[in-house]
Amino acid sequence: RQAEMYLSAAVAAGPGNTLARRLLAETRLALNKAEAARQALEPLTSGASTDTVSLSMAAAASLRLGEVDVAVELLERGVVADPASVDLKMRLAIAYFKNGQLDEVRRVVDSMPDISGESNEFQRDLLLVFTQMADGNREEALEEARLLQEKWPDRADAHSVAGSVELATDDFQAARASFNRGLEVAPGDTRLLHYLAALDVAEDDFQSAHDRYLTILELKPDDALAMVSLAKLSVRAEDQDAALGWLEKARDADANSVTARAMLAYLKLRLGDFESAEEVAKEAVALDDDNAQLHNMLGLAQYFGENYGDAKYSLARAANLNPDEPIYAFNLARAQIADGDTPSALITLE
Repeated sequence: RQAEMYLSAAVAAGPGNTLARRLLAETRLALNKAEAARQALEPLTSGASTDTVSLSMAAAASLRLGEVDVAVELLERGVVADPASVDLKMRLAIAYFKNGQLDEVRRVVDSMPDISGESNEFQRDLLLVFTQMADGNREEALEEARLLQEKWPDRADAHSVAGSVELATDDFQAARASFNRGLEVAPGDTRLLHYLAALDVAEDDFQSAHDRYLTILELKPDDALAMVSLAKLSVRAEDQDAALGWLEKARDADANSVTARAMLAYLKLRLGDFESAEEVAKEAVALDDDNAQLHNMLGLAQYFGENYGDAKYSLARAANLNPDEPIYAFNLARAQIADGDTPSALITLE
């Protein structure tokens, strides 16, 4: 934050200072301020700019914003400006993959058969696996994943990818072996522990899953996904208090966790704590406003809390977002009746 303050001042004092702009953008990316980072780079990427460093950074910001088309356009310009850059080509291939342009991924990967540098070579090998999976070629993806695993035995992520593909092909035993190989390379890799815990749950070994999630929290105390998973195990064990406790912790740990808020609101709704359920459901809706299920949950919390006017609005939003789900319209009609609006309820029910 201090770096951003000083670099902002440097850019204001010297708008043409390229280094200051790049450093400011890099700092803002580290602060997860993708839009502000892109704005700092705009003078360096506008028009027919051939500043490949700035184009690449602006593309990274665009990917974080979910604007994959913009990232692709920026990286395509970068590759035109520097066709020999393997790093730019690799970034472009990844952007194509995220944009679903699988033929373009293959074209770019085929254009750089001889790659120097472990990072780029590994990313290329990963893309071969992901592209096969995205095309639905599971057997080919599995073959590529196992080649990846043997080629990069000292990389935990190679074993993680192989295990993921084995999971997708329903070979749980092989997947568990791959994840355990990854843990031998990187004992503190929480992603691998998450995979193994999920396998434990799939195989009804809930105690092992519980212990793994606690291990994850020892390694990464703010892991909201582990907290939500522990809450699910607590619900399964009919321990509502423990579930609520884990979900409150997840809510505090991750300001953007929709899952934690949705599950917490649902439990509070079941327990009759309608005011709290409404509060948490509002947080979830603010994070995912196009989710009909969340609007329905918010509407039910308002309905049972006798806040019928707001309930009608929330349930109408749910019904409009998903008109093929009759329960949302039915709930809306209940709220309309409770609010004395019988004519509208009849129309909704019809």
